[in-house]
Amino acid sequence: RVGALVEDFVDAYVGPAALRDEALADGRHEPSSLHDEAQALLDAVSRSDLEEDRAQWLLGQLRGLECVTARLSGDHVTWSDEVERCFGMRPRHADEREFRASHGRLDAVLPGAGDLAGRYNAWLDAAEVPRESTLRAIDALTAALRRRTAAIVDLPPGERAAFETVTGEPWQAFNQYRGDLFSLVQVSQDLPRSLIDLVDVVAHEAYPGHHTERACKEQLLYRDGSRLEMSVMIVPAPEAVIAEGIATNALEAAIRLDGLGALLDEAGDLGVRVDPDVAQVVHVEGWNLFGAGANVARMIHEDGISHEEAETYLREWALYPPDRAAKTVRFLTDPGSWTYATAYTDGRRLCRSFMDRTPDGFRRLLTEQVTVASLLHA
Repeated sequence: RVGALVEDFVDAYVGPAALRDEALADGRHEPSSLHDEAQALLDAVSRSDLEEDRAQWLLGQLRGLECVTARLSGDHVTWSDEVERCFGMRPRHADEREFRASHGRLDAVLPGAGDLAGRYNAWLDAAEVPRESTLRAIDALTAALRRRTAAIVDLPPGERAAFETVTGEPWQAFNQYRGDLFSLVQVSQDLPRSLIDLVDVVAHEAYPGHHTERACKEQLLYRDGSRLEMSVMIVPAPEAVIAEGIATNALEAAIRLDGLGALLDEAGDLGVRVDPDVAQVVHVEGWNLFGAGANVARMIHEDGISHEEAETYLREWALYPPDRAAKTVRFLTDPGSWTYATAYTDGRRLCRSFMDRTPDGFRRLLTEQVTVASLLHA
């Protein structure tokens, strides 16, 4: 019912059609009544005898619902408060010294001399996959990454992912999980794609990222475990932090044993050659520099900086060329994603910490009903 008021609020629904139809049968609901319902459910779940992981998961979802419906009802909610209430973590401003350290590591491996941003983007340009070869390269990478994913987790029989290219969207790639263990992944072609970027897109969106998580949880938790709540996925909720934490660590999980070079060799001739050691540094530091986007989101929505100032910040610290900086600002100011950048940065850090201290941690993230709260206190 909240999704009927907010576009793209429900990211996916795989449950009974009759339940959805019943919920929507009596038309649109007033935000204030939905807010009251969210508060009542928070109280009810807090007093329930549900298993601890289910109760904590539902409480996280309901806090997100309570925040969104409060804002829809007219309450003023700051950007930082909305992030914390929806995602379960107070946003963290990444220190620019962290970006400077990433710049130093990139400077040490990138070929050429002169301006770092110029060398960084020249390397990406040289590794660009021709647009006409994008889907062929994706197919090869998907096959290689799916084989590696099957060594991490038991993939449900019949799961499948398909890819298509699109233009004109604010995001770089998007997984539409359709249910019945199937994902359609849309890849934007508005900007050029380097080979390492394409590798990360396949890992992030499909194997062993978003598609793998959703297919495993649909099978194990919803179908086999009869956990009805796992049939609906909403955007402004702690599960988004877990999902993006899985996806932003997916490539490292897939290449943990033998490195990026072995994966590229397994994928075969992709029409582009890169030094895998340099590519590995570019990948890791690229994600570290992504934190500049979360900083910019806060500065736009709380400090009131202009779009031009935001783009300048991204060009300086994330090393983005002008076109990518502009597209990033478009994403960060889109009503459906203005807080979402923090899910990537906080999720990556939170899930990586869990993986580093927990045997079989990545598989557990893919298959268990983990929450931000459970990871913070593990």
